[in-house]
Amino acid sequence: MSVFESFKRRLIRITLIVPMLLPYNFSIAEPIKKPFKRVLVMSGGGLNPGSFLGMIHGGLEMGWKPDLIITSCGSSLGSVLYNSDNSISDSFKVLQSHEVYSGFSSVQVNNAWVWDLLTVFDRAANRREIPNVFSDLILTVPQYFPIKLKNDKFLADENSTKILFVGSKSLFNKNDIGKTRSVIEPLFKVVYFTDSSTAKLLDGYKIQPHHAFPYSNVVADVDVKSDFSTLDAYRASIADPFLLEPFEKDGEFYFTGAVDLYPIKLAQDLGEEVIATYPQQLYTKYEVAAIEGGFAFSQNVRALEAIQNENISWIDVYGLDALSFNPQVSGLQMVTAVPIKESDFRWKAFLQWDFGRNRIKEALNAPKYSSAHLRRPISKKLYKDFSCKNAFTWKTPENEFCESDTSPGCNRNSAVYCIPLR
Repeated sequence: MSVFESFKRRLIRITLIVPMLLPYNFSIAEPIKKPFKRVLVMSGGGLNPGSFLGMIHGGLEMGWKPDLIITSCGSSLGSVLYNSDNSISDSFKVLQSHEVYSGFSSVQVNNAWVWDLLTVFDRAANRREIPNVFSDLILTVPQYFPIKLKNDKFLADENSTKILFVGSKSLFNKNDIGKTRSVIEPLFKVVYFTDSSTAKLLDGYKIQPHHAFPYSNVVADVDVKSDFSTLDAYRASIADPFLLEPFEKDGEFYFTGAVDLYPIKLAQDLGEEVIATYPQQLYTKYEVAAIEGGFAFSQNVRALEAIQNENISWIDVYGLDALSFNPQVSGLQMVTAVPIKESDFRWKAFLQWDFGRNRIKEALNAPKYSSAHLRRPISKKLYKDFSCKNAFTWKTPENEFCESDTSPGCNRNSAVYCIPLR
């Protein structure tokens, strides 16, 4: 074969192959642009109206303005106040107002005795029947929060911080209570409350299936509501099943944002830079019982799952419970922790605000994605091994309190009880 014939054949091959390669782009793909640059995730933290408003204010003081705030449960009132005024000084004045004090003072404890609480949680443990989450609950909270706002509509203009509340709704009603159900029958659906422009971004959005709870009570499909006021979305988002009654609107019953208390996946789908509140500790057996009874998953495992995420800047909220207005068990009774005097309420709300303001500044000053500033980090190992190997404190037959395997009688292998925090 001549050199000319060989070259001719190679040219024909190249001519045939090149069109096949044209559809392929061999350049490094540009990252997909997300609709928001900065996303602040404020997970529930009980009755702490000031701390989460303080986080927003602290970020603004540092020049860090969130484009989107995702909030749920007790953290969401701070977002309501900021959405109303978009001003540090004005929203702080509302936090200190008589209306906010009156709203929290109206919270009543119904099942005050410890044995009443146990009865409620025994009811929550029954997964054979449609649960009663409408009556005989632990707390009573007004359906409508008695507060006057400049604006209670979600802001949709380009320059405003967008707000998204995580909530849920029941797929059953009061007439279904007590009916026998299948353990794989879904009972709840996630609901996002937000403005109309953000709602369009979430059209067809589904929650990520949870491999650890294949038979949870929550369906994958999501409802998005843009016709709620921010106060109504707040009231819906705090309604933990078995703890307080749901928010009712147009014949539907709306429940807590604890259905997805750490919406990190949602935040990362929507935003390029995510900063979120870190779980301050694992949940008590009573909190776990309420969520398991309603949604059929463990809140502790969900929290441990959240901290596995990479590329997250964490806000340390450890110690926040000491400032909260959460009902507390005192002796054999549960009592409200809202101060009787309005001046004491305002002072404690200020302490909450100052706490949140300082903690977000701490997080923003820390190296990006660092956990070195966390006061009590939870071991990621617990997600796969929820045992005393990763315990923070434990006790053995020889020693009532152990923090180190080197202490006398503190070998973890003989632990009879442990608190696996880190």
